[in-house]
Amino acid sequence: MTDYDPPFAFTGTIKKALVDVSGEPIEDREAQVRMYLARQ
Repeated sequence: MTDYDPPFAFTGTIKKALVDVSGEPIEDREAQVRMYLARQ
């Protein structure tokens, strides 16, 4: 199941993808608490 159905198929070629990881990291405190509780 997908949340997005495009109106047409992508027929191109992706030759390069750049990911910028600079900046302040985002912390999901609720996810951290769920993870710690799941370990117990």
